[in-house]
Parts: sequence; structure tokens; C-alpha cells
Amino acid sequence: MNLRNAWLVFNKDWAEIKSSKQILIPIIVLPLVIVVVLPTMAVQVPALLGGVANDGSQSILPSQFSSLLSGMDPKQSYVYLMATVVFAPFTLLVPLLVSSIISSDSFAGEKERKTIEGLLATPLSDTELLVGKILVALIPAMAATWGAAAIYTVVTDFFDYSLFGYAILPNLIWIVILLGLAPGFAIAAIGLSVIISSRVNGAREAQQLTGILVIPIIILMLGEISGIVLVGVAAVFAILLGVIALDYAILRVGLKLFNRERILSKL
Repeated sequence: MNLRNAWLVFNKDWAEIKSSKQILIPIIVLPLVIVVVLPTMAVQVPALLGGVANDGSQSILPSQFSSLLSGMDPKQSYVYLMATVVFAPFTLLVPLLVSSIISSDSFAGEKERKTIEGLLATPLSDTELLVGKILVALIPAMAATWGAAAIYTVVTDFFDYSLFGYAILPNLIWIVILLGLAPGFAIAAIGLSVIISSRVNGAREAQQLTGILVIPIIILMLGEISGIVLVGVAAVFAILLGVIALDYAILRVGLKLFNRERILSKL
């Protein structure tokens, strides 16, 4: 595989994305709302208004969190737990949503714009085509994720430095999520989206089918918010290993299923 050829596919698709407000605006707005606005309102507003009470909830936390929060008063415990643990899964929504918006437009969008024949007629290998399509979704998705996370880190530490006397973000859980889980989930979503996009006739149909990928993240988020599930460092690393295995399987299957002749025959 020649990475330069894959980069040609990236450059062509990225030029189209930059000229499309329907794709570009969600890429910018969604990360800010999901990673910055919603968590900041949920964490900082109750703390600033004094709406944090000592309800004894700390005593029923798993031991890893009870020890983590030892020595903290109720307000500190609430802010730390919410800011660094409960809302951590929100970060995973961004690469999934952003990458699915872009990747579902990959081959399906080419079909709608009547440019798929020219793309498939190029001397690029199947691997180069797929890698180029994956990169054009992965790079913007991770840029949006890391950018929004950086803003949230600055905002959180700005509000809470006086409360703790030190910056609470980034911590180990956030680092593993941002550098491991986020790109891992993005690659899985992109791989599935590209496979689906190459087999359906429209980008909207591809987006609807890949939307199911968000369900596990939403379940995890609800579990975190309700207190039923609290993901610690060990659980994050375990999930990361599973995501790496999933990425490998999806990419292998994607290369086997990709067939130019079959795509052209359905046009």
C-alpha cells in the first residue's frame, strides 16, 4: 500500500467536506455542545449555586472511588466525580458522531454525486481507497474531539482550581479515553460506516444504519449518571483492549467485503 495514494483520496474528500456547510457545521458545533456545554452546566452550575448536599452517597461508592475521594468535602467530591468520571463517556460520543457523519458520506455520497465511477476506475488499490476514506473521517473527528476536550479541561480547571488548589484535569482516565478509547471507537465506527456506505445507495441510509453504534455509549453514560456504573482506570484499560480487537476485526472484514465490481454493478 502506498500512503501517498491514500492521502490523495483524503485530500479530494476533505476539499468536498470543507465546502459543505451541512457537514462542517455539525463537526464544529456537536463537540462543543457534548463535551463542553452540557458537562460544564451539569458540574459547575450546581456547585456555584451551592446545590451540593452531603447525602452520604460517597459511602456507597465502589472502594476505588471512595479512596479516591477520601479527604474531600461534599462539594469537592461532587465536582471531582462528575467532572472526571461521570461525564468522561460523553467524550466518546464526539468521534462516533463526527466520524459517522463524514464516513457515511464516503461511498454513498460519491454515488449520489455520480463520482463513484471515476473513483473506482483509478489505479488505486482497494486498501488505498479504504485507508483514504478512513483518514478523511478519522482526522477531523479526532481534531474535534481533542479540541473540545482541551476547552473543557481549561474551563473545568479555571472554575475548580480555587476549590481544590490544583488542576483536576487531565487525569489518567481522561488521558486513556482521549488517546486510546476515542480513536479506537472512531476507527470502529468509521470502518463499519465505510462498509455500509459502500453497500447502500445514499448517505442518509448509511447514517441511519451506523447510528446504532451510539447505543452502547448512551447506555454507559446513563449508567454513569445514575451511579449504577462507575468506570475506573482498570475498566477503561479493559475496554480499550476490547476496542483494539474490534478495530482489527472490522478492518479485516472490511477489506474482504470491499468489491469494486459489485459496487459498480449496483449503480
